[in-house]
Amino acid sequence: MLNMIARRFNKSRDEISRDIMSTALIDLFSHLDAGERKLLARDADEATRQLAEEIAEENGVTDVDIRQGQWTTHEKHFVKLERKRAREQEKQQELLVNAEQVLAQQPVDALSAEGTNPSDEAEATSVFAEA
Repeated sequence: MLNMIARRFNKSRDEISRDIMSTALIDLFSHLDAGERKLLARDADEATRQLAEEIAEENGVTDVDIRQGQWTTHEKHFVKLERKRAREQEKQQELLVNAEQVLAQQPVDALSAEGTNPSDEAEATSVFAEA
């Protein structure tokens, strides 16, 4: 299946595998507890920096310009989304409370206040009612 998907998108099997693994890792990362996610992001970014420095040193490069903080950036993005979701839930809860208050303040229907049932009126005016 991987070969067929790679062929469909004109990519190599390795490119498709890398895309799949990257997406899966980000998805798993998003499901972690916020505190754990922050610690793992910091550790992953530090490990990336160290690995880049080791590779550069092996190749005789002194100045390495790597993109740092990729996992920290993902973590901040998830925190932002979680806060936005929490604010939206709070707004919905407030709307629900307001709606319940409005309904509680509505005047009682005149028919129900008199004790008359609307179905009684329908029976009285029915064509099939006995005279």
